[in-house]
Formats: sequence, C-alpha cells, structure tokens
Amino acid sequence: MRIVIDCRSLVNATLCGVVIYVQEIITALQKIDHKNEYILWWNAQRPHEILLPKIFAPNFHTLCTKWPNKICNLASWTGFPKYNRLLFSIGKIDLFFMPDPRPIALSKNIPLITTFHDTLPTIYPQMFSWRSRIFHKLIRHKKLAKKANYILTVSNYVRDCVVKEYKISPPKITTTLLAPADDLHPVTDEKILQQTREKYNLPSRFILSLSTLEPRKNLIALLRAFEKINDSKIYLVVAGDYNQKIFTQHNLTTNNPRIIFCGAIKKEDRAALFTLAEVFVMPSLEEGFGLPVIEAMACGTPVITSNRSSLPEVAGKASILIDPRNVPEIIDALQKVLQDKKLHILLSQKALKQAKKFNWEKTAQITLEVFKKSLEKI
Repeated sequence: MRIVIDCRSLVNATLCGVVIYVQEIITALQKIDHKNEYILWWNAQRPHEILLPKIFAPNFHTLCTKWPNKICNLASWTGFPKYNRLLFSIGKIDLFFMPDPRPIALSKNIPLITTFHDTLPTIYPQMFSWRSRIFHKLIRHKKLAKKANYILTVSNYVRDCVVKEYKISPPKITTTLLAPADDLHPVTDEKILQQTREKYNLPSRFILSLSTLEPRKNLIALLRAFEKINDSKIYLVVAGDYNQKIFTQHNLTTNNPRIIFCGAIKKEDRAALFTLAEVFVMPSLEEGFGLPVIEAMACGTPVITSNRSSLPEVAGKASILIDPRNVPEIIDALQKVLQDKKLHILLSQKALKQAKKFNWEKTAQITLEVFKKSLEKI
C-alpha cells in the first residue's frame, strides 16, 4: 500500500516532543517495513528548513508541494482542497497518516489515521497564544477525532482525555507510547562530557530542567523551590528557548548567579547533558507524555516529576513523584536526591530499568498494525 505521512510539523520547526515523535516513527518504520511505499509529504510555498530524519530505506520517498498555506489551512472548514488531489502526481493514495493534528481535507475513500499528543487546545485554550488558538480553531480537533478512521495517542492518559472530551469510542483508539532515542544512554567518555560542559558553560553539580519554556511546564515552582536550596555548590540549569514573559508575570528575577539559562540543546548533546546532571526535574502541570522524563531515565539520571496527567504512567515507580503546585514538596524531593547518595544510586538504577520498557520499533510495529487494520475496514 502507498502511505502518505504528513510532515508539515517538521517545517521550520524547533526540537520538541512532537518533532522527535515524527522523526523517530519515520526512522523506526524504515527499519521494520520494507513492503509498503511511504511518501513523506509537506507543503511549503517559501524557502524553508525541514527536520526530516535520515532516509535510508528505498521504499521511502519525499514530496514537497508549494500550494498557498492559507488555502491548505482552510481545508478543515471548507472541505477544499482535497489533499489527495493536491498530491495527484504520486498516483493512488491508500492511507494518510497525520502524526500531529493539522488542517486536513481528504476524499472519503482515503483512510485517515492521526496521532493526538494531548487535548490541551480543548481543555486549556488559555495556555496558548492567540495565534496558536486561531490555528487550533482551523484544525477543529473534535471534528478531526470523529473524522479519523483510527486515532493513536501517546499515552493512556491522552486516550482517556480523547474519549472524554471528543466523545470517541475507545476501540477506535490505540496507545503508542513514545521512547528514548537509541543514542540516549549514560555517557562514559570523559572527553565528550567535558566538551559538553564547556559548550554550555555547565557547573560541576547542577539540577536540570529541559523543556519548552511555557507556563504549563511550571518552571516558576521549580525556581521558587531552588531559591530554598542553600548549597552554594548546586546550580540550576534551565535548558530550552528562553521566555522572559514567564518571569515578569510572576515578579521573579532571573539574575541569580546559580541559575544558568543555556538555551536550546542540540540533539547530539542531550545524552551528555542528562548524564552530567545530578537530577532531572519536570514539575509540569499537564503533559501528554513527557518525553524528557524517559530520556533522562535512559541516561541513568534520577528524576523528580509531577504526580498528575501522563507523568506517573511514564515514570512508573522509578522516580520521586511530587505535587507540582506544592513548592515545599519539591524542595524536600530535591534535598533528598542531592543529599542521600544511596537514594541517588537507587533512582539511577530504577531509571535505567524503566527506560528499557519503551522502544520506538515496538511503537512503530503497533502503528503499522493500525495501518493494516484501517485498510481491512474499507
């Protein structure tokens, strides 16, 4: 069968959970499926960059169309243009896979499978900028969920949210968990570790936060907790695109010499960064999966994370779970991991064991089975 994978989320993108998911699922499908033909499609009228993974399988091809994006984005409302007709040059399309919700219009005979990473645009629209809210209205998530032949979700938590918010029958949904990349493991090469330390100006001992810097990541609570850590040798390293609004809205200063903002981290440096950290903290208020948690665990880094949304499902019993709104609880967890060497070693061992439960090829195999199932229903 000929399968189109929508790669629009990779155009002019920065590295985030959705981008990593699209990259890794394409890579894993190349490893396990040598029978079906895949078209990696995106639309871009202007010069652009696209974060495609390496294409090494002969049954995988790329296609970039140059239709006006405004026309494409209105497709969910107008029903036109039919995307399969925009892609007429490739011939008959058997299935359209959209690994992240986007505006879409397809002929009724083309099965559509889409992945929901969360339901935040519906539950918490206030968490997004006005531009994002307009884009979400163009997508029409509830209609898309009902329109899709099958839905993939990145956690059981998101599956339950889709059922509740969009009134979708559970048999229509399959959970496909995310996983750490193959190159994420404890780094033992001292030269690589030292190069990473120098590249990002990292101190000897530090707490690590790595995520997109947006309100739901609850960085404010972590900063307030860190202010109560009196050990002058311990630093807080905040990795991710810097957003000054988060701090000004809460009257917080960012000139603490023990807080280091190192910006976006290159993919190839993540393993060393996690390995160097004393502890990784992710006190999010809401997550669909929480990929950095399992990435940190794959590197043997102890993890402190929230006891809500998908995070207990991902972290299992291999982390310290905290109430993200309870700053004293975060302080207590940090002090325990930083001061108790036996606990630190135990959490590191548990983390490595937990990370092994997640595998991209397993996720790709489940995805492929859903592809086959959708065609059997036609």
